[in-house]
Amino acid sequence: MTMPHSLGSGMPGNPGNVPVYPGNVAGNPYTDMQPAPQVAAPPSHGLVVASICLGVIGIILCAGGLFFGAYTSFDAHDSFERAMAPLNFILVVAMVYILGGIMNIIGLVLGKAARKRAQDPRHAKVCMVGIWLNAAPMILFLVAEILGVLWMMGTSL
Repeated sequence: MTMPHSLGSGMPGNPGNVPVYPGNVAGNPYTDMQPAPQVAAPPSHGLVVASICLGVIGIILCAGGLFFGAYTSFDAHDSFERAMAPLNFILVVAMVYILGGIMNIIGLVLGKAARKRAQDPRHAKVCMVGIWLNAAPMILFLVAEILGVLWMMGTSL
């Protein structure tokens, strides 16, 4: 007993024992040697989501470091603490933001990789959001450290 569409079922375009594949053309024995059509994978948004999440975490760590550094530096009571306040600010902010800086660098790399893969202009704009969310805390940290050094130079004169 043969099934309605089994091998050798006698269907038109299926002579004898030739299997029917979606790419086969009746009468052409070489069609099965052609490469299979490649189907494009759906765009993955995982890199962008990871970049944005790391950017938000970096902003939180940078802001927390700035507030904690300001809190410990401006709470000086005697002259020695006031003289060491700029150095204390620089060191506390740097210690808190080390982990955030590493996360922001990873987020920048992920954002740039996602931007290279973007096929849609809207997807590229979302990638730029992730890149800027990772660049902003680094710029803010750099400005805070420069201002801390200028503060230190002003108090030592």
